[in-house]
Amino acid sequence: MIFTEKLLLICVILFTVFAAAEGILSLIRGNKGTEIILLIPLRQDTTDTELVLRDALSMAKRRRCRIILCDMGALPETMEICERFAVKEPVFELCSKETAEQLSIL
Repeated sequence: MIFTEKLLLICVILFTVFAAAEGILSLIRGNKGTEIILLIPLRQDTTDTELVLRDALSMAKRRRCRIILCDMGALPETMEICERFAVKEPVFELCSKETAEQLSIL
């Protein structure tokens, strides 16, 4: 794996761990309304897209979550994978780079 791929995978794993910890704490506190928003930037060098999306979906199934897939110049094949996931699973949202810049999330 290239360094960026490993870094992306580590980030997804860390988000999953933090989400699990937050879920446990919210159950203890009785707060079930908290929503996690996970932003996944998709660049031209993004690889292992399906693995990353499956991991993110696994987290979303355990916790109230929105997953925003932001096209930052991704390859068409990567965006096709993302579109397939977005059609099947409503937690996924597609976002263009222009939209993300307007919303000041990048």
